[in-house]
Amino acid sequence: MTTTMRRGDRCARVRRRVCVMAAALTLLCAAAWGAIGASAQDPALLERLARERASGGRDGRSLEERRGEALAKTPLLLAVTKRDLEGVRAALEQDPRACRNQRTPTGETALHLSAMSRSLEMLELLLESGCDVNAESDGQGPMPRQRAIHWFAHGPPETTPLLERLLKVPGIDVDVLNGRGMSPLDFAKKVGPPGREKYDMLKAAGATLEKPDHAEL
Repeated sequence: MTTTMRRGDRCARVRRRVCVMAAALTLLCAAAWGAIGASAQDPALLERLARERASGGRDGRSLEERRGEALAKTPLLLAVTKRDLEGVRAALEQDPRACRNQRTPTGETALHLSAMSRSLEMLELLLESGCDVNAESDGQGPMPRQRAIHWFAHGPPETTPLLERLLKVPGIDVDVLNGRGMSPLDFAKKVGPPGREKYDMLKAAGATLEKPDHAEL
């Protein structure tokens, strides 16, 4: 009899603890949902999250920049991805042919990666060192086979002056297709309205190939 009563008391205590824990969990869930609802209506918070998502993180680097830095395995390529102009100069002094000979594991040259630097001075330095404007990546990584002009055509508005300079290089192919059949004009249109100026630049430089199924600017 006594043993049975003790067991009953223990069961009752266990049930009470379970009920208390369930109530606490309910309150925590309600608080969490309330916070989510409040954040969904907070324009400042939403704007900050959007900026962080677009930049790839709180350090301001885009996802492309992070990928480029991960691929950079030589002093020149690493300096380009870090926007280190003096580092680029030092790497070129050490190896004057680095711009042609050094590539990422997937075939991008320093000229490809310079699209992320958004530095006209860096681009000039690379062109003066003999970078091949028509060099292609090998398309073995997550990105298709591409040339630097595709990177510049698809870059943010800050790269517009760089594309303008690139188009002045004699012999640059303005109608080359990447590994997925997209031309520089297609990339400029893919950016949307901000790519209008690039699109016009490419047209003025003689570009003609573009996919008709892409939305007009």
